[in-house]
Amino acid sequence: MLKSVITSACIGTLGGLWVALVNGSIELFQNYVDGAWRYQVELNSVAEILVGAVIGVLAGANIPLAFAKDEVRDDKR
Repeated sequence: MLKSVITSACIGTLGGLWVALVNGSIELFQNYVDGAWRYQVELNSVAEILVGAVIGVLAGANIPLAFAKDEVRDDKR
């Protein structure tokens, strides 16, 4: 169960990160500083990332519970 929760949380976090990039909550841009181009990241809000992680954890917790019911039914037959 812990493995599926961690996996789903990672997938949810990546999904939240993608949504944050699309919505502009996270911005990637270049600046010319001291004769060199530098990449910078601006973080305006982490709400999308946190929501994605929470949804992923909840989904991961429900995955083994759904499979456990089928296994119990097979044992009773």
